[in-house]
Amino acid sequence: MRPVAVYQAWVVTPVTIMPLADLSTSSFATAATAAVLGAAALAMLLWRRGAIAGTTMIGPWGWAVLSIVTVSAVEVIVAVTTAPSGDATPAAAPARWVDPLRYAAAMTSFCPLMALLGAKRPQDRAWVFIVLSLLLVLALPSAEVLLPAGRGPLTVHPLRGSFLLLLVAAGPLNTLLTRYWSAGILLAAGQVALAGPHLPIVARWMSRPAPLWGLGLIVLAAGMAAVAWPRGARASPPDQRVWIDFRDTYGVVWGLRVVQRLNQELAKLAGAPALTWHGWSSPDGCSSLGQVPPETLAEAQQHLEALLLRFVSRAWIERRRARA
Repeated sequence: MRPVAVYQAWVVTPVTIMPLADLSTSSFATAATAAVLGAAALAMLLWRRGAIAGTTMIGPWGWAVLSIVTVSAVEVIVAVTTAPSGDATPAAAPARWVDPLRYAAAMTSFCPLMALLGAKRPQDRAWVFIVLSLLLVLALPSAEVLLPAGRGPLTVHPLRGSFLLLLVAAGPLNTLLTRYWSAGILLAAGQVALAGPHLPIVARWMSRPAPLWGLGLIVLAAGMAAVAWPRGARASPPDQRVWIDFRDTYGVVWGLRVVQRLNQELAKLAGAPALTWHGWSSPDGCSSLGQVPPETLAEAQQHLEALLLRFVSRAWIERRRARA
């Protein structure tokens, strides 16, 4: 089955039918919707696990799985445990632990991007502790309420909320110049739906989080990334395709860093081409790339491959050369 067809069957359809359930009155509908959305996203991520084998994207992938499972599981737990029994009237306010638990789950949505920012060998393995430390710091307001001697209700300091707003903006900014810019916007919208009441400015319009809508938007974003949609245009020569796929996968931060580092190395090579965001160009940026001696271009491509191997595997590179 084609990736886009899988995406539509597993992700778009569950999200599209979500408004049909009366989520405000049916605990079963709420729990079922959260479970279906979580299962759809998890299936997509597991389905595409092989595509990132041998790359440092395994770290962000693992955090994405953890976040989706956590958010969906929390909504199932909330729906089941707070459901009214018999003819009892639902409580006017949620249980004391609901808001802190939802807030902590929402904080996991920032972990994949943070993991991506450290996704370069050899520090990618140690970076997991940085991401875990950040998660603990972000979730601290929840701990202050949920611990036995905790206080209540959940409150988030405006400075902390401003920091969260920066993290929300980081996703779209890192995908802005890539073909996944729409997925970055969906992810940010989902994070706003999850944590909106604690974000400056947004809190004026959101008094309560919208976790199911947030989960749905994040699932859509994860699905788009899993099926690599929208597709990039084919490029020639093959190394052009390798570069385009790398910068789209790793985003603006690592893409620009690789461009800067590679061009510094190539400056020592007489007549070498330069790498731009859109691919190879002649040294002066005006003449044809064909005027670069083949052996010089080959050496420049070897330098690029050496840098990319800090992130991806040789098999990842060869697959892109084969289909370019």
